[in-house]
Amino acid sequence: MTVHLGIDLGTSSVKCALLSADGVVVATSQVTYPIDRPSIGWAEQHPDAWWSATAEAVRAVLAQHPTPAPSSIGLSGQMHGVVLVDGSNRPVRPAIIWPDARTGREIDAWRSAVGDRFVSITCGMPIAAGLAGLSLSWLAANEPEALARTASILQPKDWVRFRLTGQLALEPTDACASLLFSVVDEAPVPELLELAGIHEGQLPPMMPTLAIGGHVTDAAAAATGLAPRTPVAAGGGDQAMAAFALGLDSPDRAAIAISSSGTALVPIANDTGSLERQSRTHHVIAGARPGSRIAMGVVMAAGLATRWLADDLLLGATTEAALLEAADDILAGADGLSGNPHFGGTRTPVVDSRPQGAFVGLSFLHTPAHLMRATVDGVALSLTGSVQAIQDSREPVREIVLSGGGARFPTWHRAIADASGLPVVLSSDLDHSPIGAALAGASANGDEVRFDGRSRVEGRVEPDPARAAAFRAARELAVERGLLPAAHATPTSTSEAMTR
Repeated sequence: MTVHLGIDLGTSSVKCALLSADGVVVATSQVTYPIDRPSIGWAEQHPDAWWSATAEAVRAVLAQHPTPAPSSIGLSGQMHGVVLVDGSNRPVRPAIIWPDARTGREIDAWRSAVGDRFVSITCGMPIAAGLAGLSLSWLAANEPEALARTASILQPKDWVRFRLTGQLALEPTDACASLLFSVVDEAPVPELLELAGIHEGQLPPMMPTLAIGGHVTDAAAAATGLAPRTPVAAGGGDQAMAAFALGLDSPDRAAIAISSSGTALVPIANDTGSLERQSRTHHVIAGARPGSRIAMGVVMAAGLATRWLADDLLLGATTEAALLEAADDILAGADGLSGNPHFGGTRTPVVDSRPQGAFVGLSFLHTPAHLMRATVDGVALSLTGSVQAIQDSREPVREIVLSGGGARFPTWHRAIADASGLPVVLSSDLDHSPIGAALAGASANGDEVRFDGRSRVEGRVEPDPARAAAFRAARELAVERGLLPAAHATPTSTSEAMTR
């Protein structure tokens, strides 16, 4: 039986999945690691810790399914981080990763020098803390000796690929989300390289996401248990790899993932008009297939918000699961209570790093279940509002596939269906990024895998008319209270607006 290995380097753990040629996940593994916070607002991880965890996770997944050896390897990884490598191919310092918030001055400098509009249109991403270009600007101002020693600049999963293959390279899905490259033509942007304090010679060559990026070296084979000379695909950012596994290759299907954060993904046309229009309020990233583009809405705290409510605000008096179940018995709108889940600020439709979490309309009537209902409402309204705002005029979105850890809870199934007015398809898989990575490896190696992300369905939830009406009222009240952008309001009904 042929198998393909997918490695997903996440923010808090590395996950591995072995995917058979029949499209079955035959083994998985996970190894965790912390985020280092040496100062307030900082978020760093050492690349060597990533590699140690990756080697351990690979050995663990191979132990579950020792034969045959994987025919190919693909990579996925947390986006936006910056890894500095010296002339001896060693890390210059710990990597600065996406939750980092140290770049307030640099944000102001970029806005003054080139402006938000230029950056969002060019890169598909906003001027926002945690993105690689701004982190590099901070390093140029505060640790210039580190940049002076830097021969190559990588994204996180590119470091793992280097440790596997000995080859330094970038690829579009990650690189174009760094504020260093154009999402239109995938070329470096000279004005932004200058602002970041780097030069083009520090950027390794760009290769296609679905191309072979090298082969496992003898040293990597000894560390991981992989066979030497196994082909390794370039791979991609975690969102692009998840979209690849989910079959987001036409605009009739959108995806919403409820994990620690929440994301909404919608394929869009790769033309100047679509890219410019969507980049005004949402992120635009390169997809796995050449020339494909995906618009993305983001809620910084989804599962983070529901866990905070159960574990911290309510001091663990009940569990997150029990509270979500109780909230499902309450209609959207929570008897007049509106919730804003943006405890960590917002990325879409506007960039604002200030905490904005709130409950408005609290009364003696409300219970902990109402607080959870209002939190779920806030996340669902934001993400489904993004789907509505993003969808391309070529073809309306007709269904939403739901994934992520939150997809375990029926409350989320119904909330997304009722808030959108669209059917929600429940994916058979929860972790799509490592599966997408495995598929990338197989594709790069020219191997066929009988895997259809659109058919991997374990259920379907239709919107309920009464609950959908409650969501429309909750949406209008949230807009009136200033908790939801007016752009996310619906003029008639959500269902009509999204299918007209």
